Order: sequence, then structure tokens, then C-alpha cells
Amino acid sequence: MRPPLPDPRLPLALIGTPYVQAPGWRSALDRYWCPVESGPFWFGNDRGKEPLRQVQLPYHFKIARFPVTNAEYARFIAAGGYEREQWWTKEGWKFLQPGGHRYDNQEQRISMPRYWDDSGVNNALQPVIGISWYEAAAYCIWLTYQGRVEGWLPKTDTIRLPTSLEWERAARGTDQRRYPWGDTKPTTEQVNGTETELGRPSAV
Repeated sequence: MRPPLPDPRLPLALIGTPYVQAPGWRSALDRYWCPVESGPFWFGNDRGKEPLRQVQLPYHFKIARFPVTNAEYARFIAAGGYEREQWWTKEGWKFLQPGGHRYDNQEQRISMPRYWDDSGVNNALQPVIGISWYEAAAYCIWLTYQGRVEGWLPKTDTIRLPTSLEWERAARGTDQRRYPWGDTKPTTEQVNGTETELGRPSAV
């Protein structure tokens, strides 16, 4: 039985298509990584007490166009990602062990995302949720290795989580826009908020 679509606006044709086997997957991969140029940009919280200030990004980088989906993260789990220490930082590996989470004091070792069994958020095309920074970082280390072995990631490139500076530069651009798309108020086509009435994360 096919799981329910996380967003009724999503075309059925997109469900169940293996990414790397779909026609044109190589060109799709090239479009997946968005280039972000070095240089000055406006940084900060313009709703706070301090005004925006210009800072310098001294290097260029690329950022993923979409969040990591449950389907993509499932590959990490299936490959033994939670069992192989080589993908984890020292603190991350400690975090997985019983009692390693400072807030939960869980008795069982962590072996999957927190909400992995919740049918409302585990559709293949929804973004993976319920993971810690450590889990996200381990996925990036694993994906870097996979990309180099499979030949779609240059040996000189590394996949990692963006810094706060990189994240804001990618979202804001080089002007003083309030939102990634400009200054206009968000619509239901741009933001999954209360007005969409989906009650779950939108499909990537």
C-alpha cells in the first residue's frame, strides 16, 4: 500500500522514482547544488535591537537546493550508519549510547531518527526530522564518502552542514530582503504554515 502524500499539491508521478535512476539524473544533480559567491552581504536580525551589518564571506561554496528527505536518510540507516563509528564525531558516537542524550536520559541506544515510525512524517519525500546535529553531521560524512566512491563528488569536495553565516548568505542574498524571495508577505505557495492546514512537513 502506498503511503499517503504529505502534500496534496504534489504530482503523483514524483512518488517512488529512484533519484539516480531517473532520466536526466546527472543534470538534476548539477542543478541540486546552488552556487553561493564570496563577498559582502547583509547579516543579522533586522527585528532585533541591532541593525543589519555588512560582513564578508571570504570564499564561495555550494548549498543543497532541498532538505534531506526520509528516502535519502534511509540509505544511511540501511548502510549501517548508526552502527559504524567511522561516520561519527567523538561526541556524536557518545550521544548514541544509552544515557548519552542530556535531555532524554534514554535507556536504549539510538538507532534511527526520533520520529522514524510516525506515519505522519515518514513519507519518503518529506524532509527527515527528529535528528540531532550529530546525526546530521554523520550523514554528511557518510554522504561525502559515498559521493567520492560513486564518482559524483570530486575528491576535493566535502559535504558538511552550513555555518550560520553560510546559511544566512544563501537565504538572504546580498541585499537586505526580509525573506529568501524578497519582502512580500509569505503565501501558502512559499511557506507551510497554519494557513496551509497540512499539519505535517511539506514534501521536498
